[in-house]
Amino acid sequence: MKSHRHANVERRKGPNKANRNTGYAALISWTLAFISLIIIYAAKPAYYWDRKQKMANPHSWDLGLAQWSFYTMVLCLLVCLAGIYISKNRTQRKADSYSANLIILAIISVISIIGYWCNF
Repeated sequence: MKSHRHANVERRKGPNKANRNTGYAALISWTLAFISLIIIYAAKPAYYWDRKQKMANPHSWDLGLAQWSFYTMVLCLLVCLAGIYISKNRTQRKADSYSANLIILAIISVISIIGYWCNF
């Protein structure tokens, strides 16, 4: 009697929960990176038109805000690494792959963190 089971038959219809969660991790990471950019924009030194408002020191960074930007980039890196770890452990099918968003954002986060350490 022949067995009707085939080793290569794929019974799953879509991505599993872990692979879907990598998409959520990418969304959260992009949101954190965008928030970090907004914070850096608010923390940067003032320009010519802002100096006319007689600010005390228009050429200095707001270090408190810069530190918050650093924290958001560290959190972004942790979310990216968690998503990459989940993706690494759950790539079972040939169609499964790593999220390029998470890898790119992890690299951007590392560069941002190193930039903060070197400049502040």
